[in-house]
Amino acid sequence: MNISELKLKPKLIEITIDDNDVVEKYGEEITFYMYDYIDLPSYFAFFRAQSESDTGKLSELVKTIILNDKGDRAIPDEYEVPIDIFAAAVVKITDHLGKSVTKNSKQKERKHKKFYQH
Repeated sequence: MNISELKLKPKLIEITIDDNDVVEKYGEEITFYMYDYIDLPSYFAFFRAQSESDTGKLSELVKTIILNDKGDRAIPDEYEVPIDIFAAAVVKITDHLGKSVTKNSKQKERKHKKFYQH
């Protein structure tokens, strides 16, 4: 298969935060938009910030990922969202990005090489 057949054009998708606690507190589900695929540097930076508990970097990245229905940033730099909404958004973004595997790709089982010491 030619690699050009696998190229992707990101699409704006709606994400719904429907966590019971959030709905109870705010009276309704919270929605935002994001692209179904993000660039590789942002993708790896997002997961690295989580694994390293770098909340500053994570906040910065989340603000660039969360968009409105027109594809513009929904949260400008000078604003923040409540912690419970931020945490729920991170979970939703993580869930979606964790599933961002092309439908065309097939995962192959790889055999690990054994390395012997002399």
